Amino acid sequence: MRTSMLVFMLTLSPTLTLPIGAGDEAPPPVVAGRKLVLKKTTDLPIEGQFRIDTKAEIAVSDDQTAVLVDQWNAGNIFISLPPGVARVHPIPVRGWNRPILIPHSTKVVTKTWDYVMVNAPRQAAIHQLAALPHEMEEGDWIDPVVSPRGDILATRPTINELQFWDLKTLKPLSPPIQQPGRVSRISFSSDGKYFRVYAGDRLSILHPRTGEMVAGPFQTGPFRYYPYSPGIGYERPRPRAAYEPATERIVCFHNAGRDASLSCKAVVRSLKGKSEPVSFELPVHAYQASWINANYLLVQAGRQLETNWYNTYPLFFVSLKNEAPTVTEWHRDIDHYGIAPDGQHLVATIRRGPVGRSVCWKVGQPKPLWTAAGCFAGFGKDGWVLTHDRGQTATIRSFDTGAALWEQPKVMIAQPKGQHVWLFFEHRLQSWKAEWRIAGRPANEPSGNR
Repeated sequence: MRTSMLVFMLTLSPTLTLPIGAGDEAPPPVVAGRKLVLKKTTDLPIEGQFRIDTKAEIAVSDDQTAVLVDQWNAGNIFISLPPGVARVHPIPVRGWNRPILIPHSTKVVTKTWDYVMVNAPRQAAIHQLAALPHEMEEGDWIDPVVSPRGDILATRPTINELQFWDLKTLKPLSPPIQQPGRVSRISFSSDGKYFRVYAGDRLSILHPRTGEMVAGPFQTGPFRYYPYSPGIGYERPRPRAAYEPATERIVCFHNAGRDASLSCKAVVRSLKGKSEPVSFELPVHAYQASWINANYLLVQAGRQLETNWYNTYPLFFVSLKNEAPTVTEWHRDIDHYGIAPDGQHLVATIRRGPVGRSVCWKVGQPKPLWTAAGCFAGFGKDGWVLTHDRGQTATIRSFDTGAALWEQPKVMIAQPKGQHVWLFFEHRLQSWKAEWRIAGRPANEPSGNR
């Protein structure tokens, strides 16, 4: 009888509040006197033959009214989510994989061999607003990039050039900027104030609106890159610098040596010249880095990187609190990681094959707080973390203990977006809003959060 009533309630209520264990009436776990309750806000079938699989990459717009699906070799799909819609109709978007959903917008950037296209949805179609020059070569693909504020687009009009575009007017902010070598990687800083361009084996820091040099060029050296197997390798200038916005410092890596004799010298510099450079060394080649805060830095580095489909790298923790930096290896098999919004927790994926485990550290403490099943899939706004092995169960967990607070089985793709968690099934999509409530209060009582 109770099961029948639950099915009846699910059928009638599109915004049913359903914490973990609701199907069998088990109470949701309590964390520090609170429980996490989730309310379904979207549940829509996807029309037609379109199917979401586990290889898709998905972006949700900032206002959560649009979804962009990258089906890798199966094309790109745009899904509009207007209020009151009963089902969604996928719209094909022309261009290669890795499309960009522009921040604070529903416009989409895609690319082909010679152009970057800026597109906008209009009713049941995607309209091309502009086609901008962007040179690609076989084996030397480079993606255009969009600033965090969604106002500037950067492209490579020729192999040795860089150009910035105003995404509001779709006009160039400056003529093409000549670089000292082949442009191999471009990116904006996390706050959008600076732009990094790797040309040849050098890194330069530019102002994205004027193209003027802010710092550099810095020597980076080669990054040992194995695209298919350890027996097939070649060099590319790919160690990625990391920018720290609070102090406006950047760490650059200079990889040296080959095979069994590798080394890396890292130098931390102030872009404003307010402090002397600080350096430290690694016994392997650096791949990428992230600042946790002004005192702590994470570096992924190793010997034979990208040797298979499931790439893992040693993760190093670097402390800059004292005069002499200290480097500690935290784990040898990290696929990807994220730094929590509170700046106090780090969650990473330990991966060997398609199934992973998540591990959480408290910043500054080398011993993990917990490990749990599922790959790290992102952070929620209010102190929770999402883990998920694609095609399997998506689980919301506590930062502090890793305890499961809520879960859904058989999910193709899962990702957090602010207070919401988005779930994508083969022919359906859902969003759930997560709210903390004081334990003992009814689940349907307003939380006071907005």
